[in-house]
Amino acid sequence: MRENDIMTEKKKIKLGIIAAMSVEAEKIVSSMEDVSEEKCGNIVFTSGRIGKTNVVCAVCGIGKVFAAMCAEAMIIKYSPEYIINTGVAGTLTEDLSIGDVALSRAVVQHDMDTSAIGDPVGLIPGFNLIEIPASEDLSSLVSSIMDKMKIKHERGVIASGDVFVAEEKIKKQIRDRFSAIACEMEGGSVGQVCFANGIPFLIIRAISDDANSGACKDYPAFAEKAASVSAELTVRLAMSLPFSVHHKFSWKEIIDRMYDKGLSSDTEDAVKVIYSSGRDKRFIIFRDRSTGVFEYRFEKLEEWDDIVWDFKQCAPDETPASWLPFSSPHSSRFGSEEDAWNEVITLPDYKRYFE
Repeated sequence: MRENDIMTEKKKIKLGIIAAMSVEAEKIVSSMEDVSEEKCGNIVFTSGRIGKTNVVCAVCGIGKVFAAMCAEAMIIKYSPEYIINTGVAGTLTEDLSIGDVALSRAVVQHDMDTSAIGDPVGLIPGFNLIEIPASEDLSSLVSSIMDKMKIKHERGVIASGDVFVAEEKIKKQIRDRFSAIACEMEGGSVGQVCFANGIPFLIIRAISDDANSGACKDYPAFAEKAASVSAELTVRLAMSLPFSVHHKFSWKEIIDRMYDKGLSSDTEDAVKVIYSSGRDKRFIIFRDRSTGVFEYRFEKLEEWDDIVWDFKQCAPDETPASWLPFSSPHSSRFGSEEDAWNEVITLPDYKRYFE
């Protein structure tokens, strides 16, 4: 990849982050480097890097209209590849308690109601949908992060409306009507704007209250702590994003960005690395320092730890790995990196796991 191509890539915003309140965004902003601010209307957008991922974060304000305004402005101004709406929510299920996390499989707007003219409650006119689907890839990635952090979480429908739910009757109505696991006031509109613009999105909500008569006391007592949990997950997601598979990039384009010096030994340099979509397998092309000969290996990763990303470095630190047998005979010693790579892309194992 040419140097000017790398510079262009670095300027692209990969992840947009929207929070309703400052308490939900403070940890995220404090994790950024090379920070700059820009105001658009009444919204302050803070851009920078988390790890090696370019991000932009904004505090939209409480409610669906503010959230929709922020999401649309962010998309128009920064064109993020993904958008995350992070914050807190009330639980609608006994499976989630204060401090646990709800991830969106889909979002609904429980106060959207044109049933008087024959529509089901929650139907979004124009889309003819009640549930707006969230990104399965983002949800799976965050879920795997929480598994490692041992954070209890559920994936399901998150319901949004311009009401702070603090009554058991309303809580039950939303849960029963939409099979929702959590309720809040912004995610549904963020999802609608993202869906309209073709932007994959995810709602991350740490539980701050039980959305019943005790919510008015629980929310102020636990909101800050819960917000810290969702913010930490958002930061970890930002650092992990370069390893997820994006339909916008071919594997060849991805591998051009992935040079893994962390795998080098005293006698070999890892010059090219490519990870499978599940991040559990990789091809590595090595160069023997003494002979200059190249070879490739096919490995299975046993466990993923902290992820490091750079245009010249891309590796989980000290990730346990075991060699895998190839499904067809092959030669593994070549005079050039290009010759090794050209054979790798013809292998059945490559075609099975990496294309």
